Amino acid sequence: MLRFFVPYTNEKPASINIKGHTLVLVSTEEQDVLKGLPFFGANRVEEVQVEDSQSKQDVFLNTLAESIHGGVVLAPPGVDIDLVLEGLESELPWMH
Repeated sequence: MLRFFVPYTNEKPASINIKGHTLVLVSTEEQDVLKGLPFFGANRVEEVQVEDSQSKQDVFLNTLAESIHGGVVLAPPGVDIDLVLEGLESELPWMH
């Protein structure tokens, strides 16, 4: 089983908006998401266990993206959330 950690605001995944892109940032490391809760306006982290198969992971990530009407960013393990957000801010194009 693979574990994903997702920031939540109450009962909904906590999404952020960067240059018109609605995103939820997910990690396989709980501490990475816990440190980022203030960036997302989130109040908790939810652990989701997914079978260790690419198709099951794709279903989970696609379902999560659909739930926020946006996209999912899988943060690299051990990378500070603020660095991930800075990278997204500098690399994503504006959407209108």
